[in-house]
Amino acid sequence: IQLRRDLDQAVLGGWVGETASRAATNTPQTPVPHEIPVHEAYAFPLISQQELDDEDMDLESWLVKLLAARFLRDENAAFCSGNGVAKPRGFLSYTAGTPSKATFERIEQVVTGHASAFAADPNGPDVFLKLLGAMKEELVDGASFAMTRTTLSVARRLKDSNGAYQVGIEPGRKGRPGCEILGFPVDRWADMPELGANALAIAFANWAEGYQIVDHASGMTVLRDPYTQKPHVGIYAKKRVGGDVANFEAIKLAKCST
Repeated sequence: IQLRRDLDQAVLGGWVGETASRAATNTPQTPVPHEIPVHEAYAFPLISQQELDDEDMDLESWLVKLLAARFLRDENAAFCSGNGVAKPRGFLSYTAGTPSKATFERIEQVVTGHASAFAADPNGPDVFLKLLGAMKEELVDGASFAMTRTTLSVARRLKDSNGAYQVGIEPGRKGRPGCEILGFPVDRWADMPELGANALAIAFANWAEGYQIVDHASGMTVLRDPYTQKPHVGIYAKKRVGGDVANFEAIKLAKCST
């Protein structure tokens, strides 16, 4: 893929008078090639041949479904917090900062004002507004919030001194399950950190622009091996997948205070 970098600092053009001279302007910086490696996850459980013969249910099919579900959980965790070593690199693993042409691989963070919840009234909802305000205008459309169900529950209970709820949480619009904050969908991700000191508990991102998942065309493959470890049958399953941030400007994080 090509990493998108901010070109606003480049003088690409400008206004000019009818007969004024035209000096050469900067050539846009070409996108930076960025390779996303594909990593391999595997499992190799053993089942005795007698179990396969005697069990009423299709034990082998059941096990394959179980492995597929486990691979999916491991992938989702890596997309959030993986370190990139023999696994996908998660968006939570990057250094905090504002992306620039010189140091693009940074993800901007805003603080919640509280270590285990949100800032006390009247500033509780500020973090959602700050996340929205930090996003570039052209990336706002298609953006959504991501947090755990517990964090969402805390956000829903924010009230002002008159007992009115502070965060504009609404039921999902037609075609959008769940709920919305400030008009943006909320995705409940179990792999996001819970609220706590220094936790990156909330993300606001245009995921289509910000994060790239690379699935190998073969998907999950399963090899049945009844020979190597008789009398056991080995079910060797593997899946190749990669993931990394593609546009660092398209992801914003909320960090709980110390």
